[in-house]
Amino acid sequence: MLRADDRLAIHELYARYNLYVDTDRENEWVDLWTPDAVFEGGSVSRGHEELHAFMRRRRERLDSQPFHSAQHWNNSIVLTERADFVEGVCYLIRLAKANKPGPQDDLVFPNNGAYYDRIVRHGDGWRFAARKMYSSMADLAARRLAEDAAAAV
Repeated sequence: MLRADDRLAIHELYARYNLYVDTDRENEWVDLWTPDAVFEGGSVSRGHEELHAFMRRRRERLDSQPFHSAQHWNNSIVLTERADFVEGVCYLIRLAKANKPGPQDDLVFPNNGAYYDRIVRHGDGWRFAARKMYSSMADLAARRLAEDAAAAV
């Protein structure tokens, strides 16, 4: 059974992910991943070198976005202990301020959806081994149903 201190440490991992990606702390963000991690968030990044490249591409695109000051928010985090990893599922909301706001429309939601995570104990703490972003929780649920059906065959 996943201990309370492990659950708290994993919640801290989620919080640091959001903080570091939103404040462009590239090295600290990459350190949240195992060396062989896979991140599927629009593109696929494998390992620390590609995760660094992801952050650099993200930084280059920021000025061309129709918004600024974006913040990642995760909620309804559910952690399930598996044989050799912890499965994490959560909602994702990314909100920002519009560059050209309307009279009452200065907040925009560039992304929402869900994350599916594989989290492992690595070195001195918990790290993401894999993370995939889905455009909705329904898409994530459909994936899980398909995997469960395939496993039952």
